[in-house]
Amino acid sequence: VEAVEAVEAVEAVEAVEAVEAVEAFAPLHEPAFDVPADQDAELLDIFMEEATEILEHLDESLAAWQKAPDVRAHQQSIQRHLHTFKGGARMAGLMYMGELTHTLEDVFADIEAQAYPVTPAIQGLMQRVFDRLHGMVSQLHQRQPIPAEYALMDQLESLRANRGVMVDVPGAAPIPAAVMAAPVAETAASMGDDTERDDAAALSTRAELVRLRADVLDQMVASAGESAIQHVRLSQKFVGLAQQLSELEQTLDRLRAQLRRVEIENEAQMLWRFQQETGLSSEDFDPLEFDRFTVQQELGRGVMESLADIDSIRAGLSTDVRDAEMVLIQQGRVGQVLQDNLMKARLVRFSTVIPRLKRVVRQVATELGKHAELEISGGDVEIEGGLLNSLVPAFEHMLRNSLAHGIELPARRESLGKPMVGKIKLHLSTDSGYLLANLQDDGAGINIEALRRKARDGGYLTPQVAESDQAAMQLIFRSGVSTANSVSMVAGRGVGMDAVADSLRRVGGDIQVDSEADKGARFRINIPLTQAIARGIAVRAAGQAFAFPYAVIDSIVRAPQRELAAALEAERPEFEYAGELYPLLDLSDLLRLPNRSAALPDGMTPLLMLRIGARRMALRVDALIGSQQLFIKTLGPFVARLPALAGASLLGDGSIVLVLDVAEIFRLAETAQTQTQGAHPFDSTFESVATRPLVLVVDDSVTIRKVTERILLRYDLDVATAKDGVDALSYLHEHRPSVVLSDIEMPRMDGFELLATIRNDVTLHDLPVVMITSRTGTKHRDKAESLGVNGYLGKPYSEAELMSTLSAWLPVEFLAGKGLKSQATSMKTETGV
Repeated sequence: VEAVEAVEAVEAVEAVEAVEAVEAFAPLHEPAFDVPADQDAELLDIFMEEATEILEHLDESLAAWQKAPDVRAHQQSIQRHLHTFKGGARMAGLMYMGELTHTLEDVFADIEAQAYPVTPAIQGLMQRVFDRLHGMVSQLHQRQPIPAEYALMDQLESLRANRGVMVDVPGAAPIPAAVMAAPVAETAASMGDDTERDDAAALSTRAELVRLRADVLDQMVASAGESAIQHVRLSQKFVGLAQQLSELEQTLDRLRAQLRRVEIENEAQMLWRFQQETGLSSEDFDPLEFDRFTVQQELGRGVMESLADIDSIRAGLSTDVRDAEMVLIQQGRVGQVLQDNLMKARLVRFSTVIPRLKRVVRQVATELGKHAELEISGGDVEIEGGLLNSLVPAFEHMLRNSLAHGIELPARRESLGKPMVGKIKLHLSTDSGYLLANLQDDGAGINIEALRRKARDGGYLTPQVAESDQAAMQLIFRSGVSTANSVSMVAGRGVGMDAVADSLRRVGGDIQVDSEADKGARFRINIPLTQAIARGIAVRAAGQAFAFPYAVIDSIVRAPQRELAAALEAERPEFEYAGELYPLLDLSDLLRLPNRSAALPDGMTPLLMLRIGARRMALRVDALIGSQQLFIKTLGPFVARLPALAGASLLGDGSIVLVLDVAEIFRLAETAQTQTQGAHPFDSTFESVATRPLVLVVDDSVTIRKVTERILLRYDLDVATAKDGVDALSYLHEHRPSVVLSDIEMPRMDGFELLATIRNDVTLHDLPVVMITSRTGTKHRDKAESLGVNGYLGKPYSEAELMSTLSAWLPVEFLAGKGLKSQATSMKTETGV
């Protein structure tokens, strides 16, 4: 019995030990992942670019800290970079990566506060955590799921809790292969990439790319443009030099002939004197008797020899000029290749935003209870990255408009014999230096009668003009005009299409619309592709020089001045060219400049045959200046708002020429027919530009700046950005925004210092400032309020929170059409503002 009891006791002890052993090795946390495939791809790309750069700075700061751990500058540098890294990771949706960075940031805050000494063991742990951050970013580049590092976070928390003493912390058990394989396989299936690439392969791939700041690339393009202008001026100088050499050759020929006549005259006089003195005939004169030649004759012979030397030098100069011209031509070709490559470096495929647009269609269709799909063709067209970013919100507005006003509910479509799933088609192409976009849906079309009622009730159009379907449909681009019966989260306030038209005007584009009842609506958009350097033709009208890019010119013809003057007097002036009728207009009349054509002599007048897509125009000008290399520079903030001006360039002689926006020329020609007497199409443009509030975003994180800018642009706000307080103050010296959004922790000048400077400035003291920071504790909030902050928002924030906070300081007239009035009112009530 005792033996049995002893055996049972041993078995009990072994069972307890087994349980304790299992518990000791059991994971403290359930496996969790940051899955890149579930996040916004655009945000991930932005963060990956920023994270790689931040990790490089962190490596430098960590190496310096390891050599001198007591230097506060190294500790603060690490904290600053970690804070930026954490904010970007959270904004990109990588919460576990952000949590690890946040815990690491807390440890360095303790070290800076001298809460415990830095030991080699602590430095080794810091190095391991930094290495893991590198590994996480490498996995992110491969779009692999990133497991949460609970073991490292527990070890860091234990270090803080034990005041710097390193103790063993039960680590998380290795993640089972089956758990890890599932999300990896799902990501690989969704992206079609090989997930077995190692870190070395990823680094090798990235080594083929060069990160270049946009402003540096812009400076390179500007330098290439200046080089092109100097090349043109130098070419003109060579032309002038060649002409001078030609004139020198002609002058030498004349001088040689004149000297020959002088020589003949001198010989005749010498013979005459010889005959008079000797009485001998000319046959008796010996030419070799040099003593008979006078000094004048000898000088003449010397001048002839010098003339031959000058001609030899002229011939050598001519040869050198020809060789230099060949070198200049070769340099021009190399410069052209450089310009083309620089311009290509700025191009981005439109296909990069296609997933985003399709996601908008899916989300909005679900909200409205409709079925729709987006088909895009021509997505491989390339446009400048900045232009693409400014156009995406406009396309999103148009897609929402098609879903809200065009695509019918499934029951309605079924009753009309249409497919249950509505079709929205977007076709993209490029032509004549323009991006041509056609957006068409198979919905109900535009309610033209409803627009006519809006026009009559609001007095937007005269009764005669309102009868035109095209004029009535143009009202959808007017703020506050909507055909919706009620206001919803998607449509009804008459703001979206107004924002589309305004966005297109700011990039020099225009939009046309057609509609057919129960067949759908079609929008045709023309947007000039960004061409900082282009060839063009310079013309003269009303005494002013203007230029047009060659890309929009079909041909240049000449026509009798009297015939054109008579044709322009017709009700609808037209000019026939190549069997087609072109609308005929005068550039001076379009630009409201004094028309001097009546003072021009009778003869042939130049006409520019312009074309953008299917739109054509014959434009009369006073004279042609000639072909030019155009480096188009933007005009100042006030002049740039004038319609029809794309920029300015320098001619070869150094004079300034204004480069015209042909899309705006077409728009002015078309809208002028619907303007009431005395009105001018310039007026509405000034109104639209002047009423847009400006928001200044100050943050050292590129990710935060881009995300915030994208949100604000969707609400039709103008946005300026600065990377720290110093840049912000430099901007504020020249501009006055409606509100400033500022982070707290930034290099050079932090948010508190920026806020104090603003409040102490006589001209800026009343400027609204909102702090957006991850420091949401009472201490930081109290300090901000003591300095006079107007609002305080924690990171990460939602779009609704941001706009609700901003609405308290945006103009009331702007809020009226943006759906933010009620949010602003509720926020003011809650905060007591």
